[in-house]
Amino acid sequence: MEKLVRVKAQGAPVSFQSQQGETVTKVPVVMTDGIDTFEAEAFDKLAVQLANNPLNGDVIYNAQMQLNVREWTNQQGQVVRSNSIRLLRIAPL
Repeated sequence: MEKLVRVKAQGAPVSFQSQQGETVTKVPVVMTDGIDTFEAEAFDKLAVQLANNPLNGDVIYNAQMQLNVREWTNQQGQVVRSNSIRLLRIAPL
């Protein structure tokens, strides 16, 4: 999915260990397209790039994102779903 967006907020980078034992860095970014406001997460190289060069809220960006649905069964046996947005690329217009 691609959208033209403005950045409303950018969080601090967070690093953690993946299940495979690799260190993963992510940066949350809150964006709006003028109608919807949503949070996407940048990972790895893009996350480091954004941590070193924060996005400007006065600029319109072309953001490429991936929508994901994770499904699992909780301890009560109910099927639970969670949506997430992964920021793949972001560039100023």
